[in-house]
Amino acid sequence: MILEALEEGDGHFFVTFGQMLSKTFTFIEDTMYPLVPVLPAFLVEHWATPKDGLPAFCYLRPSDLTQICCTYLMVDSLNEDAIVKMRARLKLKPFRHKLIPTKYAADGNPVFPQLDK
Repeated sequence: MILEALEEGDGHFFVTFGQMLSKTFTFIEDTMYPLVPVLPAFLVEHWATPKDGLPAFCYLRPSDLTQICCTYLMVDSLNEDAIVKMRARLKLKPFRHKLIPTKYAADGNPVFPQLDK
């Protein structure tokens, strides 16, 4: 665009370009509106309905839920206490009468045989 403006002798382009460069831009990270955190959105989205090949999270033990969150969100720093506290903050109630047993493949990924039926 600069070369085209030079060839055409377009002075207005350079004035506008200079004004754009002199402005200060605000990045999304600097605004007062925080982005939706990934973990709460992931928990709420998958809590009551099976989705993305995963069972409803309300049927999982906290240890299994922690493993799934670490695997799918690619975050190694999550621990079981953090997941339980986040679940409580979001007022997500676990279903305590029938928990889904989770098995793990050789690569460490969770497998849910009851979903494969």
